[in-house]
Amino acid sequence: MKEILKHLVETTTLPEDSYLDQDAEILEIFVEEIEEIFVDLDPLFEKWYAEPTHQETLLSIRRHFHTLKGSGRMVGAKSAGETAWAVEDTLNRVISGAVPLTATVQKFAKTVFKLYQFKLYPTFKAVQEIDLDLRPLVLIGQQLQQNQSLEPALEELLQLSNHLNSNDVVTGLELSDIEVAESEPQVADVSEQDDQVHDVLEETLAIFIEEAEDHLATIDQFLNADETKVQDYNGLIRALHTLRGSSSMAQIEHVFNASSKVENLFKTLVQEEIVSTSKEISLLTQYAEFVRDYLHVLGRGTNEQLDVIYATFTTAWDNYGFSIEDVDDELNPQGMVSKLIELNIDLLLDAEFEFDQRAKVEYPEYIQHLGEQAKQLLEFTNNRAAQGIHDFTFELYAGYQALLEKPELLNVDYAYELFGQAHQEFIHLFDTLAAGQRVILTEEVHKVLNELMAFVQQDVESTSTTVTEPVAEE
Repeated sequence: MKEILKHLVETTTLPEDSYLDQDAEILEIFVEEIEEIFVDLDPLFEKWYAEPTHQETLLSIRRHFHTLKGSGRMVGAKSAGETAWAVEDTLNRVISGAVPLTATVQKFAKTVFKLYQFKLYPTFKAVQEIDLDLRPLVLIGQQLQQNQSLEPALEELLQLSNHLNSNDVVTGLELSDIEVAESEPQVADVSEQDDQVHDVLEETLAIFIEEAEDHLATIDQFLNADETKVQDYNGLIRALHTLRGSSSMAQIEHVFNASSKVENLFKTLVQEEIVSTSKEISLLTQYAEFVRDYLHVLGRGTNEQLDVIYATFTTAWDNYGFSIEDVDDELNPQGMVSKLIELNIDLLLDAEFEFDQRAKVEYPEYIQHLGEQAKQLLEFTNNRAAQGIHDFTFELYAGYQALLEKPELLNVDYAYELFGQAHQEFIHLFDTLAAGQRVILTEEVHKVLNELMAFVQQDVESTSTTVTEPVAEE
């Protein structure tokens, strides 16, 4: 995989696959299910591209990715399942209106479909280990869900939606170095293109150096401020983020690496509401000096000089890293995601779509299982990084317990509306944590919980229909 992509996904995690240990018959069923999905998805994507606003088409595509997610998790193809979930949840947000439907969203969904079709499916069928790093695709989903602009290297991956039409196409996600071997034979025939690329890079580099001075000035303002307020942090993080993105486009790997580390550090401090200490200020000062020194030598000096400058920053970073080693896990919510996925909470994660159909028909077992999984999640999230999910799950758990105590609540249509809203908010909070952001319960979320709690705590008269047995349709 490309170095730029490796750096972008440094803090993105996926659960470990275990499908190779699965029973052969179950794997065969899994492969057959994927084949059936392909038959439906091919024409659905053609229709969706022709009529992007056709709601039924969008719902059908979302449902198929939901199936890919569930079957992948069940059989142990967890990384593929989470990639399908990244598409499903992005489409969920499009359907709810939280994310606009754009060509980028369509390309993302189709890219994942093509990867399933020409890369993952052949791997599963041959019972081989996945030779792709799927984390960049999950990161694309997270950035789209947060209405963020994609990094250039991630945007480039979406070209696979058009170009990936056979098993032999190199994706740029390969864990092996095959992409290098594939590209080398073309070098001798593209000398003119090389000159053009060189000119573009020179122009990009000149723009980067010019803009970098403005961002360094923002960093200087932060360092010189008497009292650092929230807006100062936001300005700092924007400057670091832009330096990271523009250095990526200009292919200045050392600056990209350093900017990624420092940006992630200060994002974590803001998310956890931790005031920076003299250690962070010292590190930021050394980072600014590193960028200035690097840009001064860039284009004038040698690669050896640039390596020495970068090594000086790396030493400063490593020294700082040792000083915060003991609290890293507590500060950074990213890394919790794979552990959350390993929990047995699939029913809870799927309740957004299954609650309406299963609450009555499978009462009380289904509600009991939801309560058990909520309780398990409560125990795991009792920490600062996941406090928002912990608080939300506590109220959700209370709602399930109320349903067990007062089954007549399920005879009221309003119950399904309220629990549906709560389950949707639950998934949004879970994805916020997956994106490495701090989970905060907004006023809107509190309103959803308050309405749910007010409903389940009231006295509701029983109707003639009971919920202890499946209700027969007339």
